[in-house]
Amino acid sequence: MSAIKKIPEWIQKIIKEQYDVTIYLHDDKKFPNGRSHIMVSLKKIKKINNKYLSGTDINGRSYEFSSVEDFNYEVKKIY
Repeated sequence: MSAIKKIPEWIQKIIKEQYDVTIYLHDDKKFPNGRSHIMVSLKKIKKINNKYLSGTDINGRSYEFSSVEDFNYEVKKIY
């Protein structure tokens, strides 16, 4: 594949902002859906740490998740 054909693909990777964030709860804690983890699709992450997640979802709405106990998270960038 030539370098010129790769340019549109490279530009798409730069322009498109989407992240899949998976939040995992510790011990036997569960979310209301009965699972110990949830996945959220965000187009912007404002702040993320072990107790707080803030960002904008793919529909443009503000999203926040906070917990008094620590949680683990995994961030995947979607191209």
